Amino acid sequence: MAYHVHTATAFRDFGTPPNSWEAEKEALFDIDLVQTDTCRGCKNRIRQALGLNTHLSLAILGTGIDSVVNAIERYFREVITRTCRHCGNLQHTRTVKIEGAPCVLKIQLLIVNVMGNKLRTPIHLAKTLDLTAYQSNTDLPLKYRLQSVIAHKGDTMNEGHYLSIVKGPQGYFKTNDADVRRSTEREFLTWPYYWLPMHNNTAVAKVTSRPTNANSTRKPKLVECKPSKVILQSKDLKPTEGQFEPYILTFVKED
Repeated sequence: MAYHVHTATAFRDFGTPPNSWEAEKEALFDIDLVQTDTCRGCKNRIRQALGLNTHLSLAILGTGIDSVVNAIERYFREVITRTCRHCGNLQHTRTVKIEGAPCVLKIQLLIVNVMGNKLRTPIHLAKTLDLTAYQSNTDLPLKYRLQSVIAHKGDTMNEGHYLSIVKGPQGYFKTNDADVRRSTEREFLTWPYYWLPMHNNTAVAKVTSRPTNANSTRKPKLVECKPSKVILQSKDLKPTEGQFEPYILTFVKED
């Protein structure tokens, strides 16, 4: 929310008409969903717009092994909701479809239970997503590629620490506060519980100082680190940094 307020303020300060930056923000980041209730008896349909959302929140299984693809399928799966008010038929179903897709899709994985305690379910990430079948208009292809993974460590979401791996033009980079190191596609797609300790990744740079004045044009000082070889082997697949779980996934729409 703070990000969107900051973005809106920035556009407003530059004198851009509100309808211009709002439309651009929606096209870039917001997903438009629509819900349809249908009676299989009398065929009565009620269509309701759910409005714009900044992300999809996906429930994760509390036991076994789960995946992003399966969580998405459950989110858009047709469900029986209630008795039809018109004919009393029990086969009254509800579906959710994508009416408008953003260029940048953020997915929040609900990795805590109703008590607020952390789930430890292994989650298979997806390098690409094909959401074509979940659109109102299935004639238009809708595919995304994974761009970043933010992982959280802690017993609840009110405490803990974050790590992230981001895919960029020059490869994969893992960040831990000011520490930035090179990563690999294999690690990027691995459940964060098995991410390598930071010191096992090739060091890139570390921010050692930042300008104290927010309006300063001076860039943060970076200290180059000596590179080291990164090899992700089976013996490395152990929770060496504590239990990190994927929390926020960012996907970018493919052309």
